[in-house]
Amino acid sequence: MEKDNVIELVQPGEFKDQLTAVLRQGTQALFLQAVEAEFAAFLESHSAEKPSR
Repeated sequence: MEKDNVIELVQPGEFKDQLTAVLRQGTQALFLQAVEAEFAAFLESHSAEKPSR
């Protein structure tokens, strides 16, 4: 029996298994929601300030 040392290369951002792809998409969605919530809180906390001219 001959051993094969060929390694299949996967392009960055591509996954062979569906679970990894689903987890990555979910993580990206949660991260985006967190950033949006943080930005909304920042805008709310500074909404009373007027820009100086």
